[in-house]
Amino acid sequence: MSSSKQIFTHSSIYAIGNISRQLISFVMLPIYTNYLTPEDYGAVALLIFLVSLIEIIFGGQLFQAVPKYYHQSKTTDEKRAVVSTALLLTTFFSSFAFIIIAVFREPTSTFLFGTNNYSIYVGLFSSLILLHAFEQYGLTFIRILKKPWLFLWLSMAKLVTQLSLNILLIVYFDLGLLGIVTSSIISSILISAVLVGFIIRKCGFDFNQKIGKTMIKFSWPLWLSGLIGLYIGSSNRYFLRIFSDLTEVGLFELAVKFSAIISSLIWLPFSQYWQTERFQIAKTDAAYTTYNNVFKSVSVLLFSSAIGIALFTPIVIEFMSSELFHPAAKAVPYLALAAVFGSLTIFHNFSFIQNENTIEITKNNTFAAIILTFSMFIFVPTYGFVGAAIGAMITSILHFVATAYRSRFYYDLKLKYNFLSIALAGYWATILLSDYFTPTSILHSLLVNAVLFVVSSGIFAFSILSRSNKSFIANKIRGILG
Repeated sequence: MSSSKQIFTHSSIYAIGNISRQLISFVMLPIYTNYLTPEDYGAVALLIFLVSLIEIIFGGQLFQAVPKYYHQSKTTDEKRAVVSTALLLTTFFSSFAFIIIAVFREPTSTFLFGTNNYSIYVGLFSSLILLHAFEQYGLTFIRILKKPWLFLWLSMAKLVTQLSLNILLIVYFDLGLLGIVTSSIISSILISAVLVGFIIRKCGFDFNQKIGKTMIKFSWPLWLSGLIGLYIGSSNRYFLRIFSDLTEVGLFELAVKFSAIISSLIWLPFSQYWQTERFQIAKTDAAYTTYNNVFKSVSVLLFSSAIGIALFTPIVIEFMSSELFHPAAKAVPYLALAAVFGSLTIFHNFSFIQNENTIEITKNNTFAAIILTFSMFIFVPTYGFVGAAIGAMITSILHFVATAYRSRFYYDLKLKYNFLSIALAGYWATILLSDYFTPTSILHSLLVNAVLFVVSSGIFAFSILSRSNKSFIANKIRGILG
């Protein structure tokens, strides 16, 4: 198999594996939204936020350092030491964090939820701080060894296991929130045991102090950037809990699940390919033309998917969930647009990576975090979960603008942005038209939204064509119309 073909094949398999790992939360939505209340669903969102926060601050995670230093090592023993040292360090830090949260679960619950009634869930869920670390190291090591099929089968195994446990514990035993927590822990224990066993068999328990210090030094700026990124992506749940209640958090979380389809199904597969290909393009004479064409193409895909999500999510939510969850659809158009510009911001981060000025990414993220904070204080007290969605959209757009502007001073991609104004105008015009046509039935709503989706997507695609192609298509249409 040629190198380029191997990259494409492996990236595709990894993308399927990653998507399957994220799919559980979406596949379970019909069950969550019928057997849980929005308040329970909001509690799950805050528990996930807590675990993610502790993982970054106290978890000592070295995932991004492992591939770098593994491939830099010259001997097999050194390579094994990189993996085992990283695993042992993170096990120590994550275990310490897990124990602290478990012991102080009541004050943690009070801080997170405003009450200690959720302390048992905080104590149980905190075990995922350690279990997630085991999973990530195992899957990273499998990717290093270029075993994409093993990666895929393990990802699918967790999907099936957690799905089965959720159905058993939530539907059959009616355990509600406790069922979600229990199924998450059991499935993580099973997959972690397999992956840790795999690492130990291949690498042993060797600990190299010098390697450990080097990886920590490399990783700490990434921890800071990751912490800011988590704040941007998840702190709105906490602001909602403070200014409103867990029901609002649950409605917001459901809306996020649908907007996240854009990142999972459109951006992530593209990113798996683009992460390596963009460096190769930089060496060619037609680099700027290629970057511009790729940027326009992926933008059209993102905007078209956002339109589809915004138009059809209300129908899906109404069909699959209890009436308590139906208001969540109001936040989707804003969150879908936030997902689009969040992906386009990542596209521009290549300028800083190529120029080896990654600190600029952290600076831009900090700017976004400040904007988000102001947005939450302005919009959430008045508009609740919809206000949080509006704040996320504004933050994402301004983050994109700042990143695109700053990128020109480092590695200028020489992109053209005129079509984005057309896409934005078309996006909101389509949403308003959809609201204007009051549906008489689900079938009527589907037909109207399908027409709007096709027309708007066609306009998006037409806007990025060259002038000659536009003229050719316009003449053909005029010819057809007589």
